[in-house]
Amino acid sequence: MRKKRSLRLVASALVLGTAGILLFRPKPAMRSPSVPVTLRYSYGTDEPTFWVTNHTDKTLILTLGAIEIQADQAWTAHSQIPLPGLLYFTNNQRREGWLAPHAAGFGSMLEQRVILPTNAAWRVSASVAEKLVGLEDVVAAVAREPRMLQVRRITGGTNIPVNPFRKDVWRFGHSSDVVSETVATR
Repeated sequence: MRKKRSLRLVASALVLGTAGILLFRPKPAMRSPSVPVTLRYSYGTDEPTFWVTNHTDKTLILTLGAIEIQADQAWTAHSQIPLPGLLYFTNNQRREGWLAPHAAGFGSMLEQRVILPTNAAWRVSASVAEKLVGLEDVVAAVAREPRMLQVRRITGGTNIPVNPFRKDVWRFGHSSDVVSETVATR
């Protein structure tokens, strides 16, 4: 009985120690370029479309945040882009909310309208996040699971997955802020 208890204590210490090392170890430096994407306005007025180039080895998502205008050599907020602001790209005839590594394509928001400035130079600020893989994805799945179960219980949302390790669910992290190229108005 005493051996079983000691064995349990050692096993618990080993599990907790391993979890602590995995969770609190220093994060590896991002090997992505300093500017992960090029974001360029292409066409459209109330449903603008952007040409986006992914300069990284990672799958990325882009979320537009705000439209800024240039006034007296400074950039000021013109308007916020309504949530979610996610850009969707056409991949193999399907609209996907992500851009593959080293890919480029036209991205637009689905059924979201914005008002673009007509009297000043403008640009769009955006957030770029990379798809998590390997151990980082596992840690993010485990960390997110209690919150997902709570939301499922509160809302009764039975379509919220119970399995945190499903292969059809992607998690994103390591976000950075970018701005589009400046658009001069006529």
